[in-house]
Amino acid sequence: MAAYLCFIALVFVLINLSVDLLYYAVDPRLRIERLVPAH
Repeated sequence: MAAYLCFIALVFVLINLSVDLLYYAVDPRLRIERLVPAH
């Protein structure tokens, strides 16, 4: 059971990381917003 939960958590983190990297690669505006904070 613990191994299953760890596996699900790992998959969740990997999916979120890959989606973040995909958005970063697709939308160049995110790079500008990260370099220059909006507030």
